[in-house]
Amino acid sequence: MTTVLMRARIPTGGGGNWTTSTLLRRLRNPALMGLRVREDKNGGVRRSRLVLGRDGNPIKVADAVFTEAEWQSLQNVLDARTRCQPARRPGGATEFLGILVCADCGTNMTVHRTLTEQRAYSYLRCRGCRSGGRGAPAPETVYTRLLDAVTTALGAVPVRVREYLPATEPGPQWARGTGTVERDRWVMVGNGDTFRDRWKRAGRGTVAEDLRRAGVTCTVRRKKVPGARAPEVQLVLIIPDDVEERLVIKNDAFADR
Repeated sequence: MTTVLMRARIPTGGGGNWTTSTLLRRLRNPALMGLRVREDKNGGVRRSRLVLGRDGNPIKVADAVFTEAEWQSLQNVLDARTRCQPARRPGGATEFLGILVCADCGTNMTVHRTLTEQRAYSYLRCRGCRSGGRGAPAPETVYTRLLDAVTTALGAVPVRVREYLPATEPGPQWARGTGTVERDRWVMVGNGDTFRDRWKRAGRGTVAEDLRRAGVTCTVRRKKVPGARAPEVQLVLIIPDDVEERLVIKNDAFADR
């Protein structure tokens, strides 16, 4: 593929020639989903990391080349073909980026992976504490506890979608027999599902999207246990008072116009 790109004189964007490493970096870059990124260098290894807004969500700056499903499918294929490397996520971060935060410094928890000849180790670490704090081993266990907590707290909330309802005819209309003016308006529509139903059907990616939209966070505190190597991990869910209004799904009614 790099031979074809060079023959077509397509620039790399970095001033050099296309190589396998160059191409893989491009295919791993979350910017392909229209998101803002920055380059991190760690021991000579360059990675593109997501830039988050003040709300903790990735910043959309352009139209996406890949849908989220296409992106994840591409990453899965690249992971399967990469020898002796643990699976990556966009930006090297947990899928609950912006939700799991350090209780001590307030920065996002991200996944750090270490590969040895025997096995791969994963830890959740923050960016503000010295040496990433004490770390939280077994990220999947933390994810499971988080999912249990949010499902218990918010699973019974009914799913509501804000939809744009145009008037039956162009322009303001007098609604027959009501004496009121009928206009284009936003309405809340429910289908009988709860968020427990939605999350069970759609999976963790949708849970993360909904929690970020609602401003829900979960602090992670790592407490040293005497005589034990692994720390005790304490999770505290922080839910805004107006969470039900924030959970309303607001589709872009003008995306196709």
